[in-house]
Formats: sequence, C-alpha cells, structure tokens
Amino acid sequence: MKMQLEKISDKDAKLTIGGNYTVENIKEFHKKITDLLNEIDTLVLYIEKGSTFDLTFVQIICATHREFTLTGKKVCLQGDLSELFIKTDEIGYTRHKGCSLDKNHDCVLVKKGA
Repeated sequence: MKMQLEKISDKDAKLTIGGNYTVENIKEFHKKITDLLNEIDTLVLYIEKGSTFDLTFVQIICATHREFTLTGKKVCLQGDLSELFIKTDEIGYTRHKGCSLDKNHDCVLVKKGA
C-alpha cells in the first residue's frame, strides 16, 4: 500500500495511492482520509495503475465523498480508474448517477460514459 500526499495549496491536496486497498489493510487509508477531512477543502485521490480494491475501499471513498460534500468540501478521483470500475461493476456498486446528496453531480462512483 502506497500513499503519497502532495499539497497543491494551503487547503488543497493530492493523495496518490497505489497497491492493495482491501479489508486487510484499509485502516491506514481510512485514517489518512479522516485526518485530511479536517485539514483541507479539496482532495484529489490519484489512483496508480495496477492498484487493487475491494468493497471496503469502495465504501470508504463513497463515505469520503459524502462527508466532504456535507462539509462544503470537494473530493475527486483521477488516474487509472479502470480497475476501480471493474471492481464496482463486479459488486454492483457502479453508479450511473449520484445519490441524493450529489447536488454538484460529482459523485466519485459515477462511471463516466456509462
């Protein structure tokens, strides 16, 4: 599991992640996201090629989007999203539109072009 934080500005950051993000080791990622919620206004989660995920990761990024949105902050996903959407397709978690909280139409689980 790799996590590298890059400050874009005082209140904006990019967290590059790579490796295995599954239930066995997700606690560190969850703590990092929770800490960042209190520190920044905009978070870019950049996913490196070859990363692997399970339902736990998907649930955490969904909850992250919800918490950032409810506090007037933003989170988005960038990078190689193909493995993430392969996993969300497999588990039936891929969104075609956001949930009721997605007023800005920026749900991180909406598969673009789906």
